[in-house]
Amino acid sequence: MNAKQSLTKKELEIMEILWDNDKPLTASDIKEKHTVNPNTVEACLRTLLKKEKIKVADIVYSNTVLCRSYTPVLKRDEYWASCYRQSAGDKNTTQLIAQFIDETDDLNEIGQLEDLIQKKKDELSHREKS
Repeated sequence: MNAKQSLTKKELEIMEILWDNDKPLTASDIKEKHTVNPNTVEACLRTLLKKEKIKVADIVYSNTVLCRSYTPVLKRDEYWASCYRQSAGDKNTTQLIAQFIDETDDLNEIGQLEDLIQKKKDELSHREKS
């Protein structure tokens, strides 16, 4: 993840709010869910737009004022996968996943991993046949 892709702590907090909501949010909506200075929210939104991590979903009324509503372009799992790749560097992915599997007691997570692995195997198998 290069400097353009990385997020500051405040930007990540704004992204988490957007990721946790099913509908686009205005700056006012975000300010209600966040305890940071309103100017910081506005600055973060401008930066996230510039980095193309969010987009303007629509122009909506907030009371009697027209304002922008925002939705994430960057998906949560894509962001964290990118962070992982950056932090892992040359480390062996298989070893890291094996360690995760060894440390988890959640059958649901193991099932999800199995499903993801099978899906990827099917995709690669289909590509080889084409």
